[in-house]
Amino acid sequence: RTSELQAVNQQLMTEIIENQRTTDTLNLQIERLNKMYSLVAAFNQATDLNEIYEVAIVGITDLLKTNRGAIMMPDPSGIPRYKASVGISESYKRAVEDYLTSSSNRQETGTVVIANLADILGDELLDTMRGHQGIKAVASFPIKYQERQLGKIIIYYDIPHQFDDEEMQLAQTIANYLSVSITRKQAELALLASESRFRTIVDNLPGTIYRCLADEQWTTLFISDSVESITGHPSNSFKCRRDCIQHVIPEDQEKFTQIVESAIAARQPFELEYRVIHADGNIKWLYEKGQGFRDNYGNLLYLDGAIFDISDRKASELRLQQSLHEKEVLLKEIH
Repeated sequence: RTSELQAVNQQLMTEIIENQRTTDTLNLQIERLNKMYSLVAAFNQATDLNEIYEVAIVGITDLLKTNRGAIMMPDPSGIPRYKASVGISESYKRAVEDYLTSSSNRQETGTVVIANLADILGDELLDTMRGHQGIKAVASFPIKYQERQLGKIIIYYDIPHQFDDEEMQLAQTIANYLSVSITRKQAELALLASESRFRTIVDNLPGTIYRCLADEQWTTLFISDSVESITGHPSNSFKCRRDCIQHVIPEDQEKFTQIVESAIAARQPFELEYRVIHADGNIKWLYEKGQGFRDNYGNLLYLDGAIFDISDRKASELRLQQSLHEKEVLLKEIH
């Protein structure tokens, strides 16, 4: 009887232990999942590349229960450099970078896992530096985007550490998110730089550049700030082409519309001169040149153009005409 009770108790204890293990595993998975959600949100909210690197380091060290990690990215010459790190010294980073600078030492492009550094013999200098740092285990995971190597993310442990499959999957998932975040941010920064260069060029042009969407209202997609010097009205007041027409003097409005519409229908560029009423009440002469932009199927997408203030030229022409007229009158009087 006693032996039966002992067996039942033993079985019960085994079930309790297994249930507890299952519960602990489930709780750990839930904890990691929540942290991954927070990590992805932090990636999306990062404003620059350095912040993205910091987010990745904090995330991976937290998820993998270590206080050491680093991200290395190649510099313009292709030599890996530390972009972010925690728990490793500057002297160690310099030693690693010097080691990788040597043409004979190439950066690993795949996943590298060393559960116990004491079990292998590597570069003597690096082994010595790792010993001074107290690094006992290390793993690096490639940061790749569409098969293009961007860098690697590295984690270190103070004691030998056997990496399980879930840890490996977590680390590579973070590396994948990091690669997407880096690529997206680089694209955003490149676009901002391109837009900045474009605006610098546009702002230094003598006229106004615009692009309108080919919809019913000819909605303004872009118009340079210099339009204010021409019309006296700020660029943000020109929401569509109709906002331009309202400043054209009534006598020129029909011409303003017909010439542009005819050119678009004929798939030809257009040119026209017209007068607008400046915000100060004066009349300005403008010259506009543009054309419709179509896709490969012939669908009209945009109306692109440039506007120039030709008031001074018109004033000179008028003075010249008046001078010629005066000379003609004088000649008639002489003869």
